[in-house]
Amino acid sequence: MSEHRFCVGQNVRLIVRFPPPAPNSYEIVKLMPFDGSCFEYRVKSIDEQFVRVAKEHELRDEGLGTRLSE
Repeated sequence: MSEHRFCVGQNVRLIVRFPPPAPNSYEIVKLMPFDGSCFEYRVKSIDEQFVRVAKEHELRDEGLGTRLSE
């Protein structure tokens, strides 16, 4: 088993979702444990009132370098 690819505070984009997520960036707010097939993350968008759970393969690095909460 490897390590998480993303870290808390990192900005990412969600892919492979139905219904489609908000078109903006999401911030990793919590690292979740390995679920037997991949790592999961809790992610939050500034445009949504809730936190989503996303699998690692559903995320792409945005490389923005800033946190959404700042």
